[in-house]
Amino acid sequence: MCNGQHEALCFVSPHPALLSRTRLFEAQGRVGAATQASIKTAFPPQSGILGLNDGAIFPKSHFAPNASLKKVAAAALERNPLRDAIRILVVVVEFQDVKCPPGVLERHQDLWFSKGKIPTGSVTEYYSEVSNNAVSLTGDVLGPFTLKENMAHYANNLHAGRAAEETGSGSDIWSVKWQLPVERKVNDVNVFGFLTVPADAKCGVCAHEIGHLVFGWPDLYDIDQSSAGIGNWCLMAGGTWGGGGDRPVHPSAWCKSNQKWVETVVEDTNHAVTLRDVKTGFKVHRLWRDGDSKSPEYFLVENRQTTGSDEFLPGRGLLIWHIDNRVGSNADENHPWVKLMQADGLDQLKQNFARGDDGDSYPGHTDNRKFSALSNPNSKSYGGEDTFVSVTNIPISSPTMTFDITVKEGDQPPADKFDTKTWYRLKNTFQPATHCLDVVNDNGASSNGFLNMAATGNFSGQHWQLKPNGDGTYFLRTLFLGASRHLGVQSDKKTPILEPANESAKGQYWTIGQWDHPQDGTWHLEVRRRG
Repeated sequence: MCNGQHEALCFVSPHPALLSRTRLFEAQGRVGAATQASIKTAFPPQSGILGLNDGAIFPKSHFAPNASLKKVAAAALERNPLRDAIRILVVVVEFQDVKCPPGVLERHQDLWFSKGKIPTGSVTEYYSEVSNNAVSLTGDVLGPFTLKENMAHYANNLHAGRAAEETGSGSDIWSVKWQLPVERKVNDVNVFGFLTVPADAKCGVCAHEIGHLVFGWPDLYDIDQSSAGIGNWCLMAGGTWGGGGDRPVHPSAWCKSNQKWVETVVEDTNHAVTLRDVKTGFKVHRLWRDGDSKSPEYFLVENRQTTGSDEFLPGRGLLIWHIDNRVGSNADENHPWVKLMQADGLDQLKQNFARGDDGDSYPGHTDNRKFSALSNPNSKSYGGEDTFVSVTNIPISSPTMTFDITVKEGDQPPADKFDTKTWYRLKNTFQPATHCLDVVNDNGASSNGFLNMAATGNFSGQHWQLKPNGDGTYFLRTLFLGASRHLGVQSDKKTPILEPANESAKGQYWTIGQWDHPQDGTWHLEVRRRG
């Protein structure tokens, strides 16, 4: 666990099998058997141990003496993204009582730096793919060096054998990224940041810890394990363990945007968007009220398909991320730093029910084609305000997806919601003989977008318009009776949804519904109840 608010160790996410065992032991009351994972996911700050980490990648000596931990940690994410070759030194050590297995140097040389040798890929190949070749890890593997003491003497510092994130054993060492409190010079090289991984490390663990050490990313699983964070959708959470740890999934849109490995398109108009799989299109879209590019809170949209290192992604389609850079960690499941808006509306990641499934992406197995202020989940801010953000007309998942987005308050319903050449009948079912409106867009294809409604019966001569309420809904207004006389209309959903009218309608409820006989594609406005 690692964040910019508290001094804590940057542990890798526990292996899914270890989490399952831990929860089973806890349910059975076998507390002792479950403590190791619990300890590692709630490690207390300890000022006396060399190597404590505060979420930073620069030593505190680079900052003013009174600099806050939050400021020190923020510098990791605010620096200019690294490019091209990044050199890494891998040092293999053994202890007086624990020796390296045969071939460990060759194994780590291949694991970290090889190309075309490991079927599931090396750490270098992984980062070349996810960064669109913006960075390339290079380096050397040195050792083994034999230390003076037994392994227990170096607990919480160095690594050998299997990792505790898999075994759950208190005698094994958990893979972790640390930072020295003061940089040290070794052969004219300043040393201050490092990570430890086991002799049998897998690509996912190494890539996750490099995410901390080199790119400054925080853990995006819930560090107190009260939720699943963002689950298996990101390297910095449970996605470390894709393919059993050999095939980690890509970093999330937020991570890639931070390193500028993708183009982050700041949307400032309402329009249609075509978005390719992030691994081929290298784009994500940023959505917020009026196209505000400075807000610390916003949404990111990406297209993720189960290709390349995303082979073991829980699902595919559009991923919509709710970001709030003011938070600083994913420890609070009610208001995390990075949250995945789960299309099925079940919010199972928050409930720690699972680490993600194909109901989370859009449209997903629930066929959710809409994300807006009124949908579940919705696009409101954490403060409950309308952001004017919507993602609608979402197609089935594919490598290229076209959909509609909004970031501004609309002054009319989207043009494609009502056919400009079709008549629609609005019918009050309480008094159908006298309360009917035949509706047509009088200007046809050249319309300004308003639906001007020429009335019949005792409403003859009146004109009606669909006008915005400002919260994602629209109302039906008669110009003759004035702005205070209107009926609420869900203009963008042609299925029966009850909508309360304003006080002048005396408790009536209206909805847009389809004619039953015949079902000819026309729609009517029905009153469901009269108060």
